[in-house]
Amino acid sequence: MRRIRPIINQLQNNDGTNLEMLLIGLKLMSLDEKAKEIQHKWNSLLSVHATQPSDNYHMAFPTKLMEKIALLLLKGLEEINIPIMTFKRLEDLDEKSVRHLLNKAWYKF
Repeated sequence: MRRIRPIINQLQNNDGTNLEMLLIGLKLMSLDEKAKEIQHKWNSLLSVHATQPSDNYHMAFPTKLMEKIALLLLKGLEEINIPIMTFKRLEDLDEKSVRHLLNKAWYKF
C-alpha cells in the first residue's frame, strides 16, 4: 500500500485528467475545433507554469479507457434524458436564462 500512495497523491491534483475527459467528450459530440481551441489554450497555460504530468499518469489514466468512460457517460445521460448543452441550444435560450448568462460569463473571465 505504501508504494501506491505516493502515485495516487501525484495524480489526485492533476487537472489534466479533467481536461482530457472534456476534450474526449467534445470530440464525441463532433466539436473537434472547439476541443483543439481549448487544448491550445491549455498548452499555453502549461508552458507558463512548466507543469508536466507525473510519470505514472498514462498508466493510471489510459486514453482508451477514458474514451470508453466518456462514451458510456454520454450514453447514460441520453438514456436518463439529461439534456447535453449544445451551441444550438445555447442560441435558442432566452438571453436572461441562467445557462445563457453562465456561457457568456466564460468569455468575460
